[in-house]
Order: sequence, then C-alpha cells, then structure tokens
Amino acid sequence: MTTIRLQPVLKTEPEEIKSLLNDLIRRNMLVPDYSKPQYEYHINLEFHPMQPEKPAVRASASLSETDEELLRLLQKGPVVNQDIIARVDSINTVAGASKAMQRLVDKGLVTKERKTGSRANTYRLKDAAD
Repeated sequence: MTTIRLQPVLKTEPEEIKSLLNDLIRRNMLVPDYSKPQYEYHINLEFHPMQPEKPAVRASASLSETDEELLRLLQKGPVVNQDIIARVDSINTVAGASKAMQRLVDKGLVTKERKTGSRANTYRLKDAAD
C-alpha cells in the first residue's frame, strides 16, 4: 500500500496518513519498503500482538536508551536511516539517525555498508567474526 492509495479511502491529508503509517511501523505491524520513489508498506505477516520484547544485544551501562532501542531494532535485521526515523521515537531526521548509528559503529557494535550505486547506508549488527 502507499499513501496515495490510502488517501481517498481514509479521506485525510497525506501527512496524517504518514503519521498513522509510522505508528503502525513502530508497532511492527507494517514493514516499509523505501526502495521505490513512492514508499510502499506491507503487512508484517510475522506480527504477534503480544510479542515479548527481546533484550538488547550486548547491553552495557555505557549505552543510552536510544542506543539500546537501536540495537533491538537491528536484531530484526539490517536497517537504513528511514527505518530508524520511522521506528525510533527519539530520532526524526536523517542527520540524527546517522549520528546515532555512528555512535554504535564507533563502539564496535554495528557495521555500516553502502551498496554500489546507492546513496543510503545500511547498518547491521556486527558479527563476532567481523
């Protein structure tokens, strides 16, 4: 689904639809696909309403609540800045997402990759073998 398809159905403004979609992404009910010019959203078929939260990876007293939240997000798989903005309440800009992820890269918890021809960085948890 896209915001353009939802607008006539919901009869509301695109910004309000975007806010609703971001809320569903934060709840892990929707999975965003930022690879196309018009963002698409897919229903998360693995969603379970009463999923217990997984403990943070390599939790440490030196990590902030935001860093812990980012690590929990990364446990689900690689992310790009738009995923972080959509799913982490305390981060709402690309610059903020980049800065937060760089903290985790500097601590050796996360790796940063950029695919050839892409402008977006992809972040993933660092493997023990890395």
